[in-house]
Amino acid sequence: MNSLSIYCLLSFISCLFLSGCQYPYYTSQARKARKADREWRKKIRKQLASLGKQKIANSDSMDTPSTNDSTRLTERRDTLPPSAAELRPDTSGLPPLPIDAEDSIFVAKTDSHWVEANELKTDSTYHRDSILYSPDSLDAPVQYEATDSMWYDISAKKIHLYGEAQVRYANYSLKAGYIVFDFNTNIAEARAVRDSAAKLSQYPYFEDGLQNFESHRIRYNFKTKKGKVYDASTKQGTGFFLAKATKFISKDSEDSQKNDIIYSSNAIYTTCNHKHPHFGIRISKAKVIPRKLIVAGPSFFEIMGTPVPLGLPFGFFPIALPEARRTGLIQPKIDYSPTLGPGLRGIGYYLPMGKHLDFQVTGDFYARGAFNLYAKLRYVKKYRQTGSFNLGYSFLKTGDKGTPEYDLRQTFNISWDHKQDNKAHPSQTFNASLNFGSSNFYRNTSNTADEVLQGTFRSNISYTKRFVGTPFSTSISFTHSQNTQNNTMSITLPRWDFRMNRIVPFQTKQSSGSSGERWYERIGFSYSLSAQNTLNTVDTIFFQAFQYGNLQEAVLDKMEYHVRHQPSLDFSFKLFKYLNVTPRVNYSETWYFYQNLQQFDPTLRIKFDTIYDADGNITAVTQDTTFGTRSDVPRSTTYGLYPVRDMSAGVGLSTQFFAFGIFKLHKDKQPHKLRATFTPNLGFQWRPDYSTDFWGYYDSVRTDTRYSDAYLRYQKFAAVPGSGKSALLNYSMGMQLEGKFLRAQPDSTQKGDAVNYKRVILVNQLGISGNYNMAVDTLKWSVIAMSGNMTFFKQIRANFNFNFDPYAANPETNARINTFQWALNKRVLRMTSAGLRLSTALDAPKLREWFKGKKQAQANKATPPTGNTTNQYPLLRNLSLNYTLTTRRQYIEGRDSLYFTANNLGLNGTIDLSKGWRIVIGRVGYDFTLKRFTYPDFRFMRDLHCWEMEVGWQPERRTWNFTIRVKAAPLNVISIPVRKTIADPF
Repeated sequence: MNSLSIYCLLSFISCLFLSGCQYPYYTSQARKARKADREWRKKIRKQLASLGKQKIANSDSMDTPSTNDSTRLTERRDTLPPSAAELRPDTSGLPPLPIDAEDSIFVAKTDSHWVEANELKTDSTYHRDSILYSPDSLDAPVQYEATDSMWYDISAKKIHLYGEAQVRYANYSLKAGYIVFDFNTNIAEARAVRDSAAKLSQYPYFEDGLQNFESHRIRYNFKTKKGKVYDASTKQGTGFFLAKATKFISKDSEDSQKNDIIYSSNAIYTTCNHKHPHFGIRISKAKVIPRKLIVAGPSFFEIMGTPVPLGLPFGFFPIALPEARRTGLIQPKIDYSPTLGPGLRGIGYYLPMGKHLDFQVTGDFYARGAFNLYAKLRYVKKYRQTGSFNLGYSFLKTGDKGTPEYDLRQTFNISWDHKQDNKAHPSQTFNASLNFGSSNFYRNTSNTADEVLQGTFRSNISYTKRFVGTPFSTSISFTHSQNTQNNTMSITLPRWDFRMNRIVPFQTKQSSGSSGERWYERIGFSYSLSAQNTLNTVDTIFFQAFQYGNLQEAVLDKMEYHVRHQPSLDFSFKLFKYLNVTPRVNYSETWYFYQNLQQFDPTLRIKFDTIYDADGNITAVTQDTTFGTRSDVPRSTTYGLYPVRDMSAGVGLSTQFFAFGIFKLHKDKQPHKLRATFTPNLGFQWRPDYSTDFWGYYDSVRTDTRYSDAYLRYQKFAAVPGSGKSALLNYSMGMQLEGKFLRAQPDSTQKGDAVNYKRVILVNQLGISGNYNMAVDTLKWSVIAMSGNMTFFKQIRANFNFNFDPYAANPETNARINTFQWALNKRVLRMTSAGLRLSTALDAPKLREWFKGKKQAQANKATPPTGNTTNQYPLLRNLSLNYTLTTRRQYIEGRDSLYFTANNLGLNGTIDLSKGWRIVIGRVGYDFTLKRFTYPDFRFMRDLHCWEMEVGWQPERRTWNFTIRVKAAPLNVISIPVRKTIADPF
C-alpha cells in the first residue's frame, strides 16, 4: 500500500468520526462550541440538584435516553392516542424544567453548537442578531409550552409536550393535548389525549393566519410548510370541509398573492356546523384554495349520512367570505308555476366595480315566456354619500295569443335612494328619493303587504345651496306623486326656489332706550321666489306618450308653469307684559304665461244609440241631444304675462297661563298635584274678494242654448285666490295637563321635589280652534275642530279628533243652513265627524314589566339577572298594534244617523312560538264594519338547524308559497320551492 492510499484511508476514517461536526474538529470555533455545550449541560445539572434529593430520586434519569427508550416512545406514538400520563416515559428523559428563550433558540436552531458572529465567517453560515445559524435552520424562533409536563430527548433532538401543549413559530400555531417536535426535521406531530373518563379531549388545532384545522392527528413541517391532517374539519368561507385525510401546503399570510392549497379525498362539503352534518356534498377528490374555490371531482348529495340519487361529474364551489366582493354568477332558485311553467328565480351576475361601487343584475325566467328583470347599482363613499339605483321590468304573459285567456302586462319601476353625509359639505346638500313606475308593478311581482298596498308613489330630488354668512339660499328640485288606486299623477319638473330668511333691518347693535329694543327694531322681513313647471295627468297617458311619440300633445302642451314671489313683513311686541302681539302682512304675486280661456259652440248635436238583444235583434233606439258644447281654447293663442296677486293682513294675540290644583285620596297623608298649561290665541285676518271682475281671475262661459242664464263660472289660471271676501276672527286654545303623584317610597336617586313626587303627563296636547267671518251675511261661524293626543301606560298612544258645527243641516242634502242647532234641536253643537287612533309597540320585556308584581319588580331591580339569557325566547317581538275608528254624522233618507267610515284593527310583528317556530305577521287587519279580514300576510318559519322551512300565505290575494332550503351560502341554491303567484289559478 503506497503512501497515497494510506493518506486516503486515514482521511476517510477521520471523516467518519468528524462527520457530525458542522465545523472542522480542531478549529477554535469548534472548541468554543463544545465548551458552550458543556457549560449548558452543567447548568441543567445544577438546576436538577436544586430540586432536592427526593425529587431527583423520583424523576427520570439525567442521562441521555437510550436507543431502546426512544424506540419504545416511537412505537407508542404510532398507536391510538393515549393519555398524557401514559405517554410520559418511565426510565429515560429529562424532567420538565423551565428554560429561557435563549436556551430554546439554542436547542432548536444551532444543532447543539453556537459561535459568535465575529469569530467565524464562512459561506456555509449566515448571521442574524449577532448569532450565526445553519442555513437548514428555521428563520424565526420556535416557542413551546405545556401545562402538564415537557421533557427533552437530547440525543434525538426532540421535545415532548403534555397537557394543553402549544408550539408557535412566526404566525403558525399548533395546539393539542400531546405534541412532539423534532428539531432535526422541523416536524411537529400533535394528537388528542384521553381524559380521566377515557374520552378523547384537547384535539389538535392548527392555524396559519389564513386557515385553521381541527382533527384527531396533525403532522406539520414548519420548514417546508406542508402538513397532513387526519379526520380534519376546517371552515372554508361560510361552509365546513371535512375529510378523512388531507394534505395541505401553507403560504406566507403576508403575501396576498399566494394562497394555501389543500388536497383531500373522501371529503364532504357542508354549511351545517353539527358534529355529524345533517347534509352535505360527498366529494371523492378535491382541491381547495381557501377563501377562493373548491374544485371537486365526482360528487353526490348526501342527507343524514345517506346518499341520494343526485350526483355531479365535477363541481366548483365559491367559498369567499361574506364580506368579500367577487365577480361571479348569482345562483338561481328553481321554481314552478302552473300558469307560467317551470323557471329559474334570482339568476344573475354580480360585478364589483372598484372599492366604492358594485353592480348586479338578476332575473326570473319561465318556460312560457314570462320574465322579470332587476338591476341594482350601489355606491358608497365614507363621509360623502351612499345610495342605490334600482330598475325593475316585468313581462307577465298568460295564455296563448288569440285565446280568451291571453293577457299581457308590461310594467316597470325605477327607484333611487341617495343620502349625503352631514360631513360632506357645510353649505351644499343633495338628496334623492325616487320611486317612479307603473302603478301595478308591485302587485304583479310581489306579495309583500307593504309593497302591494302602497297607495302613493312619491319622489323628491333636491339640491340646496346655502350662502354662508348671508340669509340667502337657493334650491332646485323634482317632485312626483302618483296615486296607485286611480292612477293620477302629478309631476313638478323643475322647481327652483330662492329664499331670504327673516332679517331685522332696523335692529341696532345695542338696544336704544332704557326699556330695551324699540318697536321698529323688531320688524322682520323675509322673501321667497319660486318657479315651477307642473304636469297633472294619468300615468297610462304619460307612459303611452313616450311609447307612441305624441309627447307634445299629451305632455308638453298640458304643463302648467308659473313664477311666484312671496314677500312677508311682520314684527312682534309685548302688551301689558304678558300679551304677545304679532302684526303680519302677506303678499304673493304669481306670474302666468297663458290664460285658460273657454268658449261655447252652439251647434245642436243629436246622438242615436241602438240597443240589441242576445239574438242580435234591435230592441230600442235612444236619442241623446246636446244643446251646445263648451271647450277649451288652445293655449298657444293666449300667451302673455298675466300676474295673479294675493294679499292678506292680520294681527295675532297670544299668551300663556297656568292653573294648579291639589287632591288627596282617603289613604294619602299628603296631596297629589295637578298643573294645566293653557295657550290661548286670538287673531284677525282680512283679504278681499278675488272673484270680482276687477281682478280678472274668473270668467263665465255659456253651457246651454235653451236658457239665457245657463252660465258656468271658471278660473282662468291653474291656481287663483279663493272667491268671497273674508274678515276672519280666529281663535284657538291649547292645553297640556300633567300631574305630580306622591311616591309610595321616596326615591333617593332624584333631586328636589322629584324625591317624593313622580311627574306624569296626563294629556300631551289638547286643542280647539275655529273662526268667525264678519264679512259674510250668513254662516258666519265655522266648524269647530278639536284634537289631542295622550299616552296610556307609557306605551299606548291615542290620537283623537272631533268636528262640531253650531249650525243645523238640511235633512235632504246635509248642507249647512243658516239656523243654529240650538234653535232647532236645543243643542249647542252638532257633531259632524270624529276619529280615534290607538297605536302601540309591544315586546316580551314590556309585557313582563306590566304584569309582574311590585315585589318581583323590586327584586329584579335589586338583583341583576344571572346566567345565559340568550336562550330565552320571548313570545312577542316588535309587535305593533293599531286601531282606527272614524265616524260621520249626517242625514240618511231624512234620518239623523251616525255611521262608521273606518273601524279596523291592524297588527304586524313577530311571534316566537318556540326556539324553532316563528310566525311573522307582515300585516293583518280586520274590518269590523265589513266583518272581514283586510289583506292578511303571514309567514310561518321553522328553523331546522342548517335548513329552514317557510310557508307564506296571503288569503285575500290567493297567493302562497312553500320553501325548504339550506340557510347558508353557497349551498343555499339547494331548495325546494312551491308557490302560487297572482297569475296562477287558485
